[in-house]
Amino acid sequence: MNRSPKSRFILCVVLARAVRLPVPAHAQTKVVGFIDSVQGHATVTRHSATEAVKVRDMISLGEQITTADGSTVQLSPIGGPLTLVTLRERTTLTIDQTPRRTIFRLSEGGLVFTGGSPWQEGLRDTVEIRTPHAITQARGAALAVEIRPPLETTRVCVFSGTAVVSGLSEDVGQTEVGGGHCVTIGVTGAAPP
Repeated sequence: MNRSPKSRFILCVVLARAVRLPVPAHAQTKVVGFIDSVQGHATVTRHSATEAVKVRDMISLGEQITTADGSTVQLSPIGGPLTLVTLRERTTLTIDQTPRRTIFRLSEGGLVFTGGSPWQEGLRDTVEIRTPHAITQARGAALAVEIRPPLETTRVCVFSGTAVVSGLSEDVGQTEVGGGHCVTIGVTGAAPP
């Protein structure tokens, strides 16, 4: 039987646990995604160690991915609808999960979500992107989220579907953003697009 490298690794981890062999440190935490492509240079920080990101690397809860100048990384999250997340250059991202949502903590840079479906039984169907200024929640939307230097605003553009953007300051409520529209949230609230 011809298995993919991903499924072979998961099978090895399961077998190692069954016979109580040591399991690699990065396999001891919950895997939340796989690297699909790397253009340029990017790193992942796991267990206080930083290493270069490679295609087919597993990404686990709490690990931080950072892209360099002129670099991008494509990531496929697991446990949710089929989605491709593209990290733009100079981006720092950490992934977390709850039973019904995948949370992307974007501390700098930008990312683009493509794919996904509105709701699927038994899957994490809500994506949440948190930045220093805003929280964006979406189901099945294609969108881009970018922190604009010098880290004073977050811009959210929705290509298809709908997203709800909430500012973190008390002055900002929720804004529903539909396909073909953008919103910019700053420290003091929503700004014109």
